[in-house]
Amino acid sequence: MIEKIWRYIKIIMTFLMLFYVLYIIFVFTYYPKKMQAFCDSTTIGESIEGLKEKADTNNFRYSEDIQSKGLIVYDIKTIGTSTCFISYTDNGQVSKKSYRND
Repeated sequence: MIEKIWRYIKIIMTFLMLFYVLYIIFVFTYYPKKMQAFCDSTTIGESIEGLKEKADTNNFRYSEDIQSKGLIVYDIKTIGTSTCFISYTDNGQVSKKSYRND
């Protein structure tokens, strides 16, 4: 009886490990593409406030540096490996953008 229970536990653990590995592969292939699509869809001249709202609706996080007029948009699920760097002008319009995937 104990051997049968132990066999079921090993089978369940194997499936959990397999699911975990597949999830990691999914996260590091899907979310960087989603971030790149977000960065590519950003247009020069777009409002920085509208861009922040778009980042919020996509569940991205952003960090703003007011002195250098830059916005860094990243996805916490990929541990910051895919990032969109956005520069903006004094009037709040996007002036430059770039995407980096480590």
